[in-house]
Amino acid sequence: MAGFHGVLMMVVVQRTRELAIRVALGARRNRVRWMVLGQGLRLVAAGALRSE
Repeated sequence: MAGFHGVLMMVVVQRTRELAIRVALGARRNRVRWMVLGQGLRLVAAGALRSE
């Protein structure tokens, strides 16, 4: 779980400005949250597949 948290935080830090603009333009916070979570899960899955 610690690896997932680190990857998710990296994604958020890299895209903070983009995420803020999306929310300012009217994107729902839940939609933005799921977008970030989905991208983080894809990165974790790719890393897990690569490490095996």
